[in-house]
Amino acid sequence: MRNIKHERLFVFFSPRKTKSTPVGRDQFIDHQSYGVVPKDPDDYYRCLDKGKYWFDHLCSEYHELYLSGDWWGFTILWDDWKNNRWVLPYLCKWHKGELPKWLTDENITKEEIDKIVLKNWSKKCMKD
Repeated sequence: MRNIKHERLFVFFSPRKTKSTPVGRDQFIDHQSYGVVPKDPDDYYRCLDKGKYWFDHLCSEYHELYLSGDWWGFTILWDDWKNNRWVLPYLCKWHKGELPKWLTDENITKEEIDKIVLKNWSKKCMKD
């Protein structure tokens, strides 16, 4: 069986939910690797294809928000993605530098994050 990098991610973001099939996986790999669009797409291929589309779309939207200055920050993402924070490092792959360690933590509280953010902000202000 051929491996698909980020398969779990694409399935998660797909509005189409279906069981994995070897045919669908092969079709997706061939499409991504060689540009071969299947003539008779398998349901799992469609699931992966749609999931990749929506994942790429959301990554792009977050990146554009960040670059535009309308970025609301990682704490809002942390709050919005509760119980699915494992996706955040992938959604923020465009970010230069290290992501906050608490970003994927399902056990940390909002109050603890606020303290960390305030402490880091205070250190930055002291340097300036």
